[in-house]
This record gives sequence, structure tokens and C-alpha cells, in this order.
Amino acid sequence: MTTLNHCMRYALAFVFCLAVVSTSAADVIHDENIDGDLSNDNNIPTAFMLADGSNEIIGFTTDNPLDPDYFQLTVPPGFRITELIRTEYTSGIGNRAFLAIGPGGPISGNGNGHISSMLIEENMEGTNILDDLGSQALSGTGFTGALQEGDYTFWYQELSDDTTYHFDFVVSAIPEPTSMLVVSALGLGAVVRRRRK
Repeated sequence: MTTLNHCMRYALAFVFCLAVVSTSAADVIHDENIDGDLSNDNNIPTAFMLADGSNEIIGFTTDNPLDPDYFQLTVPPGFRITELIRTEYTSGIGNRAFLAIGPGGPISGNGNGHISSMLIEENMEGTNILDDLGSQALSGTGFTGALQEGDYTFWYQELSDDTTYHFDFVVSAIPEPTSMLVVSALGLGAVVRRRRK
């Protein structure tokens, strides 16, 4: 009986560990080393549908010959991009790159129609740069907060050297407004009860 209990405990622990690993593992939606080159044509960006959690893109760009990457990300209804983490940046002599965002579809190469753009510094590795992208608008009006549901096209380009980059687009569900209404209704009910007393 004791041996059976031990076996059951080990089995349950193993299943729990598997569940933790599977839920915490990042989801790589494109790796240029495995899945091929992202689009170099700003009129035809490579398209992806994002999912809840991590959505990682691993790419490689060169300055000579020029090799920009263009990709379109669709944020499904009920979700939003809450973080854009630059998890890796490997370069030879260069220390900055260009990142722009526009509405879904073709993205302008001259800044027209951009939502925002920025220069990414080497020291931003491992940080959430979504706020920086929104506030450091080299072109476009910029934005604040999360990127809501819809289509967005990104343009990434190295400015001085060959570069390996790694972005994690973190997506989460938009909080249900009904839960806020329930909390408000409960609060209002408490106020009404107090007045009746």
C-alpha cells in the first residue's frame, strides 16, 4: 500500500512538472534559421496570427547587402499586446537598429503612415520596449499603452552590421468589463443597504 502511494505521488509530481513546463514554455512563431527568411518586401510582409502568451520571432538581418525584415502580426479579438521584449541582440560592431510599426498591410519605407518608430540601443536587451516604441516616435504620432486587437506591420532593420535579433510579443486577454460591472454593482448594493439602515 505504501509503495503504491509513493508511486502515485511521483506520478502526480511528474504530471505537474510537465504541465508547468508546457505552460511556461515560450512559443516561437518564426525562426529564420529554421523557417526561412522573413519578407524583404515592405509591400508583402510575412503574416502571423498571435496567440495568448509569448509569441517569439527570431531573425537575422544584414546591412550590406541591405536585408530588412517585414512582418505583419494579427492580434485576435479580445486580446492585446502588453509587452514587446527584446530578448536577444547579437551584433558585430553595430549597436543600434531601427524598428517601425504601421497599420496592417504594406508599410511605408519613408515614414508616411507609421504609427511609430524608434532606434533600439544595445543596452535594451532583455527589456520591454513597447513603451519606448510608442514614445520615441521618429516617424508617426506614437501611442501609449498596449496594442489593441487588429493588424500591425513591423519593420526591423540593422543600421551598421549583421545582427541576430529575438523579439517576444506578449499577448494577454483584455479584462472582461462585466467583472468590473459586478464589482461596481456590489459596491452600489452596499451603499444602498447602509442608507436603508
